[in-house]
Formats: sequence, structure tokens, C-alpha cells
Amino acid sequence: MKKTIFTLLMSSYAINFAFAETDSNIMLIAAQMALAESTSEKAGYTRSNHEREFDKLNSGETDSFSVNLRQGYQYKIMGVCDKYCKDLDFKLFDDNGNQVSSDNSSDSMPIVDVAPKWSATFKLQVNMYSCTQNPCFYGLTVMRKRN
Repeated sequence: MKKTIFTLLMSSYAINFAFAETDSNIMLIAAQMALAESTSEKAGYTRSNHEREFDKLNSGETDSFSVNLRQGYQYKIMGVCDKYCKDLDFKLFDDNGNQVSSDNSSDSMPIVDVAPKWSATFKLQVNMYSCTQNPCFYGLTVMRKRN
């Protein structure tokens, strides 16, 4: 009985620790994102209607998001990643599947710029190229300014 209670307490502690680690990663990413947005605002950008995205990926995994982009605007899509992330990459595809922008640099803060020639739903592909402690948490934000 004592062993069962001890096991339950330790399991509860591990779960709480995991949630605390997740919360601290998201808070760090949100702070990094706010700094990136502030820098872009100084260049005339404002946050677009697209909500900030937060997620996690293991090294080598890929995810994608739909992003509505409008003609007449210049967009900057920026990503940030946690301390275990060594390389996060973005690829942006138009509604015809053509790659229109990418950031494949070996860093954890990808930025893609695009001024769409027409309004459409674009696909942003996120690739966690290198993560030293899986999973790595990341966030992305979409900024825009009129052409």
C-alpha cells in the first residue's frame, strides 16, 4: 500500500513537472516573440489577423499551417524556438503549391518575407531540423504592412 501511494505521488510530481516545463517553454517563446514583433513594428509592421501559433516537434518532424495572405501587403512570418532547438526552418507555399519563400538558415529564428501577388490561403511548412532534447517547443507570428 505504501509503495502504491509513493508511486502515485511520484507520478503526480512528474506530471506537474512536465506541465511546469511546458509552461516555462511557452512563456520563454512568447517573450521572444514579443521582442521580434516589437522590432518589426519599428519597421512599420503590425500583427496580422493570424493568431500566434505555439506547438512542439521532435527533431526531423514537420508541421504545416494555413495562412491567409492578402494582395497589397508585405508579410513577415517569424518563428522562435526553445533553448533545445538548434535549427528551425520555414517554407511558404502559395495556393498552387509553389514555394514562394523559405528560411533554411542554421538557426532557431526563421523569417520568411513575402508580398503576395494575389490574395489566397498559403501553406507554411515548419521543419524542426535539429532539436537536442525532444520535443522542442516553437512559436510563430505573422506581421504585415501595406505595400
